[in-house]
Amino acid sequence: MFFATSGTTLFIGAVRSGWLAQQVDASAFAGEAWVQVNGLSSLGRTSGEWQTIDTTLPNTTDPDNPPIPNHEKAVRPAYTMEVVVAQDSQDTGQAVMLTAESAVDPYAFMLTLADGSERQFIAHIVSASQVMDEANSVVCWSFGLLMQSNIVRTA
Repeated sequence: MFFATSGTTLFIGAVRSGWLAQQVDASAFAGEAWVQVNGLSSLGRTSGEWQTIDTTLPNTTDPDNPPIPNHEKAVRPAYTMEVVVAQDSQDTGQAVMLTAESAVDPYAFMLTLADGSERQFIAHIVSASQVMDEANSVVCWSFGLLMQSNIVRTA
């Protein structure tokens, strides 16, 4: 079944002092006090591409043809995500996001999608940029997130 991202809500949880990037499960978020970040207008893609080790060896059975490089997955860097929200100086969630951007430690995050499923993860906020764009645009915050855990998916 397909569903739209419209209706998705973003929440920020507590700071994770002294956190080291690691795999987590749903229990890592049990009892979390979530604060909604209002004004969500865009969820960027969550992306991170494997770094590979590339080796090219000559084909000993057919030395006249060019070798085909072999690629091995080596390291998966942290995922990144861009979140854009309409700026609201009265929004508690946005205030927490701005505080988190100034902090050294990462925070817990949760996305609740329109179908009720959730995505939870730990991330640093590595940037907070004001987006002003065209004259009639809504002034927004663009927050850059750098994942420090896997994304826990729950139905």
